[in-house]
Amino acid sequence: MKKVILLTALMLTALAARAEYTLKYSPDQATTTTQVQFRPEVGLNKHFGNHASLRLTEEVRLNTTGFKRADTHLSFRYRFNRYVRLGAGYTFRLAQGTKRLKTFHRLNVSAAASIKAHRWKFTLQEKPIFLIRGDSINSVEKNRVDIGLRHKLTIEYNIRHRPLKTYASIEVGNTLNAKSISGTDGTNTYTWKGNYIDKIRPTIGLKWTVGRMHELNFYYVYDYDYERDYNITKNKHKLEVTRETTNTHAIGIAYVFDLK
Repeated sequence: MKKVILLTALMLTALAARAEYTLKYSPDQATTTTQVQFRPEVGLNKHFGNHASLRLTEEVRLNTTGFKRADTHLSFRYRFNRYVRLGAGYTFRLAQGTKRLKTFHRLNVSAAASIKAHRWKFTLQEKPIFLIRGDSINSVEKNRVDIGLRHKLTIEYNIRHRPLKTYASIEVGNTLNAKSISGTDGTNTYTWKGNYIDKIRPTIGLKWTVGRMHELNFYYVYDYDYERDYNITKNKHKLEVTRETTNTHAIGIAYVFDLK
Protein backbone atom coordinates (compact mmCIF):
# COMPACT_ATOMS: atom_id res chain seq x y z
CA MET A 1 0.00 0.00 0.00
CA LYS A 2 2.86 2.35 0.88
CA LYS A 3 4.44 1.67 -2.52
CA VAL A 4 1.19 2.57 -4.28
CA ILE A 5 0.89 5.80 -2.29
CA LEU A 6 4.54 6.67 -2.99
CA LEU A 7 4.16 5.96 -6.72
CA THR A 8 0.99 8.06 -6.89
CA ALA A 9 2.72 10.94 -5.10
CA LEU A 10 5.66 10.81 -7.53
CA MET A 11 3.29 10.85 -10.54
CA LEU A 12 1.36 13.82 -9.16
CA THR A 13 4.62 15.66 -8.47
CA ALA A 14 5.79 15.06 -12.05
CA LEU A 15 2.49 16.25 -13.48
CA ALA A 16 2.57 19.34 -11.28
CA ALA A 17 6.12 20.11 -12.37
CA ARG A 18 5.10 19.75 -16.00
CA ALA A 19 2.07 22.01 -15.51
CA GLU A 20 4.26 24.58 -13.74
CA TYR A 21 6.58 24.48 -16.74
CA THR A 22 3.90 26.06 -18.93
CA LEU A 23 2.04 28.08 -16.31
CA LYS A 24 3.80 31.42 -16.62
CA TYR A 25 2.70 32.95 -19.90
CA SER A 26 3.56 36.39 -21.21
CA PRO A 27 1.42 38.01 -23.97
CA ASP A 28 2.48 36.87 -27.42
CA GLN A 29 4.38 39.15 -29.74
CA ALA A 30 3.14 39.76 -33.28
CA THR A 31 5.66 41.23 -35.72
CA THR A 32 5.21 42.18 -39.37
CA THR A 33 8.13 42.83 -41.72
CA THR A 34 8.08 44.06 -45.31
CA GLN A 35 11.13 43.67 -47.51
CA VAL A 36 12.32 43.82 -51.12
CA GLN A 37 14.49 41.08 -52.59
CA PHE A 38 16.46 40.30 -55.73
CA ARG A 39 16.70 36.59 -56.59
CA PRO A 40 19.26 35.60 -59.24
CA GLU A 41 19.44 31.93 -60.20
CA VAL A 42 21.49 29.76 -62.56
CA GLY A 43 20.83 26.16 -63.49
CA LEU A 44 21.81 23.18 -65.59
CA ASN A 45 19.20 20.79 -66.99
CA LYS A 46 19.97 17.37 -68.49
CA HIS A 47 17.40 15.30 -70.40
CA PHE A 48 17.37 11.50 -70.45
CA GLY A 49 15.22 10.52 -73.38
CA ASN A 50 11.79 12.10 -73.75
CA HIS A 51 10.50 11.44 -70.23
CA ALA A 52 13.19 12.07 -67.59
CA SER A 53 15.33 15.06 -66.65
CA LEU A 54 17.79 16.06 -63.94
CA ARG A 55 18.25 19.70 -62.89
CA LEU A 56 20.83 21.44 -60.69
CA THR A 57 20.22 25.08 -59.70
CA GLU A 58 21.74 27.68 -57.42
CA GLU A 59 19.55 30.54 -56.16
CA VAL A 60 20.66 33.47 -54.03
CA ARG A 61 18.27 35.82 -52.22
CA LEU A 62 19.44 39.34 -51.48
CA ASN A 63 17.56 42.10 -49.69
CA THR A 64 18.45 45.73 -48.97
CA THR A 65 20.73 44.70 -46.07
CA GLY A 66 22.64 42.06 -48.05
CA PHE A 67 22.65 38.28 -48.10
CA LYS A 68 19.45 36.51 -47.01
CA ARG A 69 19.87 32.91 -48.10
CA ALA A 70 21.24 30.57 -50.78
CA ASP A 71 19.64 27.35 -52.05
CA THR A 72 21.46 24.60 -53.92
CA HIS A 73 18.76 22.40 -55.43
CA LEU A 74 18.95 19.06 -57.22
CA SER A 75 15.74 17.66 -58.69
CA PHE A 76 14.63 14.75 -60.82
CA ARG A 77 11.47 14.71 -62.92
CA TYR A 78 9.77 11.93 -64.81
CA ARG A 79 6.85 12.51 -67.17
CA PHE A 80 4.63 9.47 -67.54
CA ASN A 81 2.53 10.97 -70.31
CA ARG A 82 1.29 14.34 -71.57
CA TYR A 83 -0.80 14.81 -68.43
CA VAL A 84 1.13 13.47 -65.39
CA ARG A 85 4.60 14.27 -64.04
CA LEU A 86 6.30 13.06 -60.84
CA GLY A 87 9.39 14.49 -59.21
CA ALA A 88 11.73 14.45 -56.23
CA GLY A 89 14.31 16.91 -54.99
CA TYR A 90 16.95 17.79 -52.41
CA THR A 91 17.93 21.30 -51.31
CA PHE A 92 20.85 22.45 -49.20
CA ARG A 93 19.99 25.81 -47.67
CA LEU A 94 22.29 28.38 -46.08
CA ALA A 95 20.26 31.11 -44.37
CA GLN A 96 21.13 34.23 -42.44
CA GLY A 97 20.10 33.87 -38.79
CA THR A 98 19.91 36.44 -36.03
CA LYS A 99 23.54 35.92 -34.97
CA ARG A 100 25.02 33.43 -37.43
CA LEU A 101 24.35 31.44 -40.59
CA LYS A 102 22.01 28.46 -40.30
CA THR A 103 21.94 25.32 -42.43
CA PHE A 104 18.92 23.31 -43.51
CA HIS A 105 18.33 20.21 -45.61
CA ARG A 106 15.07 20.00 -47.53
CA LEU A 107 13.56 16.94 -49.20
CA ASN A 108 10.48 17.00 -51.37
CA VAL A 109 8.39 14.87 -53.69
CA SER A 110 5.84 16.22 -56.14
CA ALA A 111 3.02 15.19 -58.42
CA ALA A 112 1.72 17.46 -61.18
CA ALA A 113 -1.17 17.17 -63.62
CA SER A 114 -1.29 19.33 -66.77
CA ILE A 115 -3.77 19.95 -69.53
CA LYS A 116 -3.40 22.04 -72.70
CA ALA A 117 -6.05 24.04 -74.50
CA HIS A 118 -4.80 25.67 -77.71
CA ARG A 119 -1.96 27.95 -76.51
CA TRP A 120 -2.92 27.70 -72.85
CA LYS A 121 -1.52 25.24 -70.34
CA PHE A 122 -2.94 24.59 -66.87
CA THR A 123 -0.90 22.76 -64.24
CA LEU A 124 -1.84 21.72 -60.71
CA GLN A 125 0.98 20.52 -58.45
CA GLU A 126 1.05 18.99 -54.97
CA LYS A 127 4.38 18.95 -53.13
CA PRO A 128 5.06 17.51 -49.64
CA ILE A 129 8.18 19.10 -48.10
CA PHE A 130 10.46 17.89 -45.30
CA LEU A 131 12.70 20.60 -43.83
CA ILE A 132 15.49 19.22 -41.62
CA ARG A 133 17.22 21.62 -39.22
CA GLY A 134 20.99 21.54 -38.96
CA ASP A 135 21.28 23.55 -35.73
CA SER A 136 20.67 22.54 -32.11
CA ILE A 137 17.05 22.88 -30.94
CA ASN A 138 14.80 22.43 -27.92
CA SER A 139 12.47 19.61 -28.96
CA VAL A 140 9.68 21.06 -26.79
CA GLU A 141 9.73 24.26 -28.87
CA LYS A 142 10.63 23.08 -32.37
CA ASN A 143 10.60 20.02 -34.60
CA ARG A 144 13.83 18.56 -35.87
CA VAL A 145 11.92 17.94 -39.13
CA ASP A 146 9.17 20.35 -40.22
CA ILE A 147 6.68 18.81 -42.65
CA GLY A 148 4.57 20.92 -44.97
CA LEU A 149 2.45 20.66 -48.09
CA ARG A 150 2.47 23.08 -51.05
CA HIS A 151 -0.42 23.45 -53.51
CA LYS A 152 0.35 25.29 -56.76
CA LEU A 153 -1.77 26.27 -59.76
CA THR A 154 0.03 27.62 -62.85
CA ILE A 155 -1.52 29.11 -66.01
CA GLU A 156 0.83 29.49 -68.98
CA TYR A 157 0.32 31.08 -72.39
CA ASN A 158 2.55 30.37 -75.40
CA ILE A 159 2.85 33.51 -77.55
CA ARG A 160 2.41 32.70 -81.22
CA HIS A 161 5.50 32.97 -83.46
CA ARG A 162 7.61 34.07 -80.50
CA PRO A 163 9.98 32.12 -78.23
CA LEU A 164 8.09 33.56 -75.27
CA LYS A 165 5.73 32.20 -72.66
CA THR A 166 3.88 34.28 -70.10
CA TYR A 167 2.61 32.69 -66.92
CA ALA A 168 0.90 33.34 -63.62
CA SER A 169 0.77 31.07 -60.60
CA ILE A 170 -0.53 30.93 -57.06
CA GLU A 171 1.04 28.72 -54.41
CA VAL A 172 -0.36 28.06 -50.94
CA GLY A 173 1.53 26.18 -48.23
CA ASN A 174 0.41 24.74 -44.92
CA THR A 175 2.17 22.97 -42.06
CA LEU A 176 1.49 19.31 -41.33
CA ASN A 177 3.21 18.77 -37.97
CA ALA A 178 3.19 22.16 -36.21
CA LYS A 179 3.41 21.84 -32.44
CA SER A 180 0.47 22.57 -30.13
CA ILE A 181 1.14 24.29 -26.83
CA SER A 182 -0.81 26.04 -24.07
CA GLY A 183 -0.10 28.31 -21.13
CA THR A 184 -1.93 30.40 -18.57
CA ASP A 185 -1.35 33.77 -16.97
CA GLY A 186 -3.12 32.66 -13.82
CA THR A 187 -6.56 33.76 -14.99
CA ASN A 188 -6.96 32.73 -18.62
CA THR A 189 -5.61 29.76 -20.54
CA TYR A 190 -4.18 30.33 -24.02
CA THR A 191 -3.81 27.52 -26.53
CA TRP A 192 -2.16 27.43 -29.95
CA LYS A 193 -3.24 24.34 -31.79
CA GLY A 194 -1.59 22.53 -34.61
CA ASN A 195 -1.32 23.41 -38.25
CA TYR A 196 -1.83 26.65 -40.13
CA ILE A 197 -1.29 28.28 -43.53
CA ASP A 198 2.32 29.46 -43.55
CA LYS A 199 2.82 30.65 -47.14
CA ILE A 200 0.93 32.36 -49.97
CA ARG A 201 2.92 33.10 -53.11
CA PRO A 202 1.40 34.66 -56.27
CA THR A 203 3.82 35.01 -59.20
CA ILE A 204 3.78 36.50 -62.70
CA GLY A 205 6.56 35.96 -65.19
CA LEU A 206 7.94 35.68 -68.70
CA LYS A 207 10.02 32.80 -70.06
CA TRP A 208 12.26 33.41 -73.05
CA THR A 209 13.79 30.47 -74.93
CA VAL A 210 17.02 31.48 -76.67
CA GLY A 211 17.92 28.84 -79.21
CA ARG A 212 17.60 25.19 -78.17
CA MET A 213 19.80 25.26 -75.08
CA HIS A 214 19.16 28.50 -73.21
CA GLU A 215 16.17 29.73 -71.23
CA LEU A 216 15.68 32.97 -69.30
CA ASN A 217 12.92 33.47 -66.76
CA PHE A 218 11.96 36.95 -65.55
CA TYR A 219 9.41 37.12 -62.75
CA TYR A 220 7.86 39.06 -59.90
CA VAL A 221 6.65 37.26 -56.79
CA TYR A 222 4.84 38.44 -53.69
CA ASP A 223 5.88 36.09 -50.89
CA TYR A 224 3.68 36.03 -47.77
CA ASP A 225 5.28 33.99 -45.00
CA TYR A 226 3.84 33.33 -41.53
CA GLU A 227 5.61 31.52 -38.70
CA ARG A 228 4.57 30.74 -35.15
CA ASP A 229 7.53 30.32 -32.81
CA TYR A 230 7.68 29.14 -29.20
CA ASN A 231 10.30 29.92 -26.57
CA ILE A 232 10.24 28.30 -23.12
CA THR A 233 12.78 29.65 -20.66
CA LYS A 234 14.19 26.90 -18.45
CA ASN A 235 14.92 29.01 -15.38
CA LYS A 236 11.70 30.99 -15.08
CA HIS A 237 9.47 28.35 -16.70
CA LYS A 238 7.95 31.07 -18.86
CA LEU A 239 6.27 30.49 -22.22
CA GLU A 240 6.78 33.08 -24.95
CA VAL A 241 4.96 32.92 -28.29
CA THR A 242 6.06 34.93 -31.32
CA ARG A 243 3.96 35.27 -34.47
CA GLU A 244 6.07 36.54 -37.37
CA THR A 245 4.61 37.72 -40.68
CA THR A 246 6.97 38.57 -43.54
CA ASN A 247 5.80 40.27 -46.75
CA THR A 248 8.38 40.03 -49.51
CA HIS A 249 8.29 41.69 -52.92
CA ALA A 250 10.90 40.01 -55.11
CA ILE A 251 12.21 40.37 -58.64
CA GLY A 252 13.88 37.25 -60.00
CA ILE A 253 16.02 36.36 -63.01
CA ALA A 254 16.77 32.70 -63.69
CA TYR A 255 19.00 31.25 -66.40
CA VAL A 256 19.01 27.55 -67.35
CA PHE A 257 21.42 25.81 -69.72
CA ASP A 258 19.50 22.92 -71.24
CA LEU A 259 21.35 19.81 -72.37
CA LYS A 260 19.07 17.92 -74.71
